[in-house]
This record gives sequence, structure tokens and C-alpha cells, in this order.
Amino acid sequence: MGLEHVLDTMRAEPELESTPTLVTIYRWMSENEGFFKDSARARILSADTYADAALNESHTARLGKVDTVTETKDGTFSSQKIVDNVERSKLIYQALMKRAGQLNPRKYGEKIVHEGNEDAPLIVKHIGK
Repeated sequence: MGLEHVLDTMRAEPELESTPTLVTIYRWMSENEGFFKDSARARILSADTYADAALNESHTARLGKVDTVTETKDGTFSSQKIVDNVERSKLIYQALMKRAGQLNPRKYGEKIVHEGNEDAPLIVKHIGK
């Protein structure tokens, strides 16, 4: 059973009897260095899958109904429109990109810039034995 199959099965059908538990996966990783390295590589590569899903989400309309109630002199008027749910799409995109950043921080993580200036220079001290 290949690593890719195991991880895909765990995600898609965790209740299947043939699906190994996380405890089993962690035991395999501790007992088999090759499996551990393959798992680490698969985790880093899966970040690309999350980033691709985020890009697809940004191009996909999430249609939803919006109810509008307007008060008129004769009473109330109700209408319903179907619109793209932009806030939901943004939330999904951000969640997918955050997960991609957690799995591969070098490629998808938030960039932190350390810089100083004349008034407040950046000081680096090496503390060693």
C-alpha cells in the first residue's frame, strides 16, 4: 500500500475498516525512516494541492440567495436575489492558503522582513559558548 494511497484514503474514507488510524501511521513513521521521509515529502507537496484549490476557489462563483425586505407606505416588500457569495469565497481561499503555508512555510508562509534603519539599526548578536 503506497503512502499516497494511505493518505488519500485517510482523508476520503476515514471510517473504512482498512484505513489505518493516525496512531498506526505515526508508529509506521517511527519504525521506518523511508516511510517517515516519504510522509514529510508528501506533506510538503500537498501544500501545492491546497494552493491550487485556493486558486480554483478564487475563480469559482458561490451563488447564494439574499433576502431583502423593504418597508413601503403600503406595507413591506420582500425580494430575493441570487448573488455571488464573495465573503464565503474569501474565507475558503484564506483557509486553504493558510493551510498551504502551514504545510510548506518557505513557499506559502507569511513573509517576514527584518530590516533596520539609521535611527534603529538591526543588531544581530551571536551568543555562543
